[in-house]
Amino acid sequence: MKRNHNNGPQETRNRAQKIIREKCLWLTDRHTSIRINADLLIEHCYMSRSNAYKIVSGKSKLQKPLEELLFYKLAGTTPLGPGYYMVEDGLSMPNGFVFNADQLDQYGFYMQIHRSIDRDMKELLGKIETLKHENKVLGQRIEWLNKKEKHEEKGAVVELIPKIKG
Repeated sequence: MKRNHNNGPQETRNRAQKIIREKCLWLTDRHTSIRINADLLIEHCYMSRSNAYKIVSGKSKLQKPLEELLFYKLAGTTPLGPGYYMVEDGLSMPNGFVFNADQLDQYGFYMQIHRSIDRDMKELLGKIETLKHENKVLGQRIEWLNKKEKHEEKGAVVELIPKIKG
């Protein structure tokens, strides 16, 4: 097989020019920078080719949690310290739990649910305290009525207005 040595440098030059012209997304944490092209987005984020091209061209933005997860996966670093590391499925925590991109994306939704439940619990605890107080008052009222009934049977004088404690 005969080799054409004239195509070698030209082919390398064309490949270099293609890389320069190719649109890409740069991710950085101020210490490490990563150049991400559409093929990497498709491979690691499982997105369509059209979405990947929109993101690298700047017409669409990569969601922040997905951007961070992608950066740490490709850079092999984490901002969280020892015990946290990247695995194929996502971010592994020291307790063995793995967060994937969807869970990180839904974190805001989980926090909204948590705040809603917390607000509802505080409201319910307030209602419980009100009901406890009403129960106490009604118990005192019943006690007064029972005493009144016993005094009437004996013919004793009964106070007209009950004294409610508390």
